[in-house]
Amino acid sequence: MRAYIKITLTQSYIIAFSLLAMWAFFAYETMNSQIREEKKYAELINISGKQRMLSQRTSLLANLYIETAEPRYLDALNESRVLMEQDHRYLMAHLPSETMRRFYGEAPEGLDARVSGYLALLERFVDSSQIHFVDGIFDASSALLPVLDRAVKAYEDESDAVTNRLMRVELYILMGTLLTLLLEALFIIRPVLNRAKWNLRELDRRVNEQTEQLSIYKKLVESANEAIIITGPDNRIVSVNPAFTEITGYTAEEGIGQKPSLLKSGQQDHRFYERFWAQLNATGSWYGEFINRRKDGGYYYQFSHVFLLRDATGAVNHHVMIFSDISQIRESQEQLEFMAMHDPLTQLPNRAYLMEQMDHAMERAARSGQRVAAILLDLDDFKTVNDSLTHRVGDLLLQHVGRTLREHTRRTDTVARIGGDEFVLLVEQLQDGEELIILLEKIQQQLAVPFEVDGYLLNLSCSLGVALYPDDADSSDRLLQFADTAMYNAKKLGKNQFGFFTEELNTAIRHKLEIENELKQAVDNGEFSLVFQPIVRLEEERTVGFETLLRWNSGRFGMVPPDHFIPIAESTGFIGMIDNWVLCQMQEVLADRALDGYYFTVNISSKQFSQRNFMHKLLECFKETEVRDRMVIEVTETAIIDNINHTKSVLSGLKDRGFRIAIDDFGTGYSSLYYLKHLPLDYIKIDKSFVMDMETDENDRIITDSIISMSRQLNLLVVAEGVETQAQMRYLQSRSCHLGQGYHFAKPLTLDEAKTHCERGA
Repeated sequence: MRAYIKITLTQSYIIAFSLLAMWAFFAYETMNSQIREEKKYAELINISGKQRMLSQRTSLLANLYIETAEPRYLDALNESRVLMEQDHRYLMAHLPSETMRRFYGEAPEGLDARVSGYLALLERFVDSSQIHFVDGIFDASSALLPVLDRAVKAYEDESDAVTNRLMRVELYILMGTLLTLLLEALFIIRPVLNRAKWNLRELDRRVNEQTEQLSIYKKLVESANEAIIITGPDNRIVSVNPAFTEITGYTAEEGIGQKPSLLKSGQQDHRFYERFWAQLNATGSWYGEFINRRKDGGYYYQFSHVFLLRDATGAVNHHVMIFSDISQIRESQEQLEFMAMHDPLTQLPNRAYLMEQMDHAMERAARSGQRVAAILLDLDDFKTVNDSLTHRVGDLLLQHVGRTLREHTRRTDTVARIGGDEFVLLVEQLQDGEELIILLEKIQQQLAVPFEVDGYLLNLSCSLGVALYPDDADSSDRLLQFADTAMYNAKKLGKNQFGFFTEELNTAIRHKLEIENELKQAVDNGEFSLVFQPIVRLEEERTVGFETLLRWNSGRFGMVPPDHFIPIAESTGFIGMIDNWVLCQMQEVLADRALDGYYFTVNISSKQFSQRNFMHKLLECFKETEVRDRMVIEVTETAIIDNINHTKSVLSGLKDRGFRIAIDDFGTGYSSLYYLKHLPLDYIKIDKSFVMDMETDENDRIITDSIISMSRQLNLLVVAEGVETQAQMRYLQSRSCHLGQGYHFAKPLTLDEAKTHCERGA
């Protein structure tokens, strides 16, 4: 039953909906017909009214032409005629004859003839411009106006009738629609309304989401640290964010309507902006830096991202610039670059900057044919100032030297500090040598002026070395190297001297470099060997020990004297490797039973001795006390004075652990009684330069006697080096000198020869 009722209801709905559809179609057609009629009559009213207006306008224009005779009024008359003619043709083409007869009360041909005659008369007047036609035009126009008035009135009446019919149709439709709505409300409208409500809620939700998203975007833009400028197609600002004001100083009101060139500083030329626009238009995006000006006139660096926004057709409708103030970053970069290329103490260029300037100076000199001079300046006795008056005084002194050099050199010259107390002057555009000598003397004179710092009055002097391009070197490295060589050569001559690089110095440098290269492989190639010179107790003329001497038989140079390669090894750092090799060899020598009862002296370089782990290394090599008791460590006065406190500590440690200590070449360096009093010494070795001339030089005899006498009183053993004659030996014996060594007793011996020497009991 329920199924039947459901089917019946469904069929009823279908029938109702079908009737409703038919009714709607009928109503639509009826209304559409009435509306078309209404449109037609409204159009007729409009055209008739327009013709009436044009007819009146022609009368007015004709009158104006009569009064002024201006051609423009004729043109306007002709325009009115053309419009009337077009409207008349439209009426004739679209209105049936019975309609026109009903409206005008006459045959259509008569109305056509009347209007056509009026238009023809108007056309003749326009073409001929004859004044006597005017009255005819006025008469024709006056006759035409009542006809047009009747047409307008008739059209209006007919339009009202159509409108009344249309209103009745609309009323019927409204009633039918209301009835239909009652039927459909429960079955059709409700789901539609529900769906519409759901759509509205969904639309509202999406609008809220988009509004919230836009609000987030707005807050994001307003809170961004980067400034944002948006311009229109004409490149005028339409929007900015608060960061724009913070960075530039311009408010939004001051910026909007302006162009971004408001910030232009003039620090970048037109070519920069040409490249900017070319890339932006070509790629749609640009990254880079602007140097812009704030509202207060200050410059700032601006890193920007500029891009284009286009519409659906591809046309640019907005430009967007996002930028940040990177002035502090640029300042930090410039400061880092300055620090990387300048000395932090004196603010002068450093070695890296100097080398770049030297390369550029040489390039310019090569083109101009002029010379470039590199002057290396080293302060005399600066280490003494640093050690005795504190490093602060030394720093102030270096700053004073830097200022003095900068103040008394040309702006085109470069003054650099390359380390320690070494400065370099790079002098360009030299005319002759006399000019250079004047500059050198001027520098020495200015630095010789006493300088007061922290209550100390310091008198400075310096040593200067000069090398020239292209005379001496063709590269910046070699030019600076040769200037350094010339400076050291000048320093050997005494304080406050200057010297020039010479070919002899160049030869010495090349030889030194060759020695350095050979020294690198000397240990691995087995080119070193040890020899042993006997040390004799003079009272008995018997050998009691040996001095260990190093020999180098180079595969390239043959036998190289120690005084040639030892200084080079010390300056290059190879001496540590050589000393280690010597100590390893001495382990084998002291382990040889044939040499029991004899002590051996070993020279330790100042470089090796100054190392903090030297004593530990020595103790590792010689662990047995008996062996240490046969080892005498020789140190030079140079090694002692380099660091007296470190020296005293190390020597005391070695003495406590069984080693014996000797000062080598006493009298040739900074001989001081302080060493003899405070250092744990066992031996003093008199340099051979005093011994060899004792027979002929009274001063040498006095010095030798004084050293022997003083040493005996301090309970120190004295070893006289370089004893070569019987007379020298006898004299030393007469002065109670303990020990001697030299060719008079024996030349340096190989290890096997030393063993044989000991076996003979010599």
